[in-house]
Amino acid sequence: MGQEERRKSPRVRAHRLVSFRRSEDRGTTDYEGFVRTLNLGLGGLLLETDYVFEPGEPLRLEILSGDNLLRAKGEVVYREGSGKKFKIGVRFTEISQEALGGLEEEVGFSPQG
Repeated sequence: MGQEERRKSPRVRAHRLVSFRRSEDRGTTDYEGFVRTLNLGLGGLLLETDYVFEPGEPLRLEILSGDNLLRAKGEVVYREGSGKKFKIGVRFTEISQEALGGLEEEVGFSPQG
């Protein structure tokens, strides 16, 4: 039946513009670009992209949400697809309280309930 659900927080369907930077270990930017979300939650997001990402890659993300720009760091958890379109699952590894509050407002729920 597919991959077992391992998320700690639910996701909602959301198409948002995301700026990403893939960083090397030394903090320098390897490459950057724009992608879009397919879904979004407090623990991570699903991206649709033509960039090739590998599981374990660190990303710096800026998510456009209404008039706000939500900043977070994440890690690629999985990649599906082939050819020119991929779905990339990203788990947030660092997110500010301000960005978390913006996500709670965006997706309509909070970790407490």
